Amino acid sequence: MFYVDEKAYKMPPDLKNLPEFDWNNPENQKILKTEEEVRIKKYGKLTCKQMDQICEIKEILLKEDSALPRKRAFDLAWEKVTGKKLPIIEK
Repeated sequence: MFYVDEKAYKMPPDLKNLPEFDWNNPENQKILKTEEEVRIKKYGKLTCKQMDQICEIKEILLKEDSALPRKRAFDLAWEKVTGKKLPIIEK
């Protein structure tokens, strides 16, 4: 069993048969590096304390508005913690 928003879900039966993520695979390393660069470009480098505050505020926002997408809640929390507005990132 695993829980999301206090709701219990049964683990998929094939979970143990799925391949383990290979952290050392060069292709996976490239994907992870790219995702990290995009994240840092959008949010900058955050301290553990900032990240904790953002996560707490995000959860409060999600409880107040269940229709709010999780990514948008994170962005709003980031803006509240940092006091900055997120830049519009060109893709």
